Amino acid sequence: MNTEDQDVATLSRDQLVAEVRKLRAGIRQHRDASGHDLCWHQPALWSLLPERTDPLPAGDDVAAATVVEQFWALMATNDFGAVGAVLAEDYVLEWPQSGERIRGRANFAAMNAAYPAAGRWAFDVHRIVGGDGQAVSDVTVTDGVRRDRSIAFFSIAYGKILRQVEFWPEPYPAPPERRQFVEPLQ
Repeated sequence: MNTEDQDVATLSRDQLVAEVRKLRAGIRQHRDASGHDLCWHQPALWSLLPERTDPLPAGDDVAAATVVEQFWALMATNDFGAVGAVLAEDYVLEWPQSGERIRGRANFAAMNAAYPAAGRWAFDVHRIVGGDGQAVSDVTVTDGVRRDRSIAFFSIAYGKILRQVEFWPEPYPAPPERRQFVEPLQ
């Protein structure tokens, strides 16, 4: 036991219950406070509470999609540092296919700036769907030479992207045995 907590051993049951209630109230107040940016997102802290709910506040359907629209608009400027305006301080991007994780705005900006490209990146946003603090985008990305499709899943709170998981599927030729059932996408 820490020296700061030695008094706990001398407290009565009623005093301990009162202390627990006071601590829980303080944790809830801290977690739910507005104006603290994302400090409520502290799993080690909120997991001490008996309620087992997702600590992320419910988002607005329009707001989640709007934040992702802003993200892609900022990406189109090719000023990757500016994209940080919609990224949370503890932003995380994951690429499951390559097993990589990028933490933080600075790493995100530096990685995108250093990525080998034949020219400026351009982004064709096909669709964004958002709801309850979550959004998904379907985007084609090109540098003028290569052209890739990205499906990205976003977790959003307070107008900031907390987490992004991107999938970069490789195109493949349609099998001939399906030809009679399908039409080509153009």
